[in-house]
Amino acid sequence: MIFLDLPSIHIYSLTLYSILYLEGAMSAAASSSATPSAAQVLSLFRSLLRAAREFPDYNIREYTKRRTIDSFRHNATLSDPSQISTAFAHGKSQLAVVKRQAVVYSLYDSPLRSVMELQQVPF
Repeated sequence: MIFLDLPSIHIYSLTLYSILYLEGAMSAAASSSATPSAAQVLSLFRSLLRAAREFPDYNIREYTKRRTIDSFRHNATLSDPSQISTAFAHGKSQLAVVKRQAVVYSLYDSPLRSVMELQQVPF
């Protein structure tokens, strides 16, 4: 695991770093597990997208969805079973991170909404 020594880091930056970590690191536990089935991978994908919906902030919510989709597209070409297992285990660990961060964000939710979330009135 990588630790940052940044004393004045903002909570958004830390969360974005956690999400950016989604496709980069490898889990030691993954190398010993069996290759996940297509249904398990699809379930993980759906769970990550569902967890992304829990973020109260529009920008973080959309960023998490975009990174999830991009990471799964990037890993779709994996053919080595150990790499697939590693990516799947890492995705499961990142699902826990996303769920935890969504709870933290909901505790410190701003009453102001993004312009993108405002309902548009027809002319």
